[in-house]
Amino acid sequence: VLPPFPTRRSSVLKLAVVSPAQVIVPVDVHIPRVALALGWTRRRTADIRTAIEITRVLRQACPTDPLKYDFALVSASQRGETLPQPIDVT
Repeated sequence: VLPPFPTRRSSVLKLAVVSPAQVIVPVDVHIPRVALALGWTRRRTADIRTAIEITRVLRQACPTDPLKYDFALVSASQRGETLPQPIDVT
C-alpha cells in the first residue's frame, strides 16, 4: 500500500511503501459518525486519537488490513442507512 503522498529525499522522488497493517484509518465526517453509533469510540472529535481508537477496533476484525472496511463504513453513512446497535469490542 502506498501512502497518499510521496516522500522526497534530496532531489529524487521516492514513494514510501507501508504495510496495510501499519496504516491508521483516515477520519472524515463519516467514519467517526459510524464508529460512534457502533460504540467503537466515545470521542466526538475527528482527530488522531479518534483515528487510533477506530483503527484498534478494525484491527480486531482484520489485523492484516484494518482499512478493509473503510469504504463500507463511509458508504453506509453517506446513504444515511440505519446502523445496527453498538457492539462491545473491549
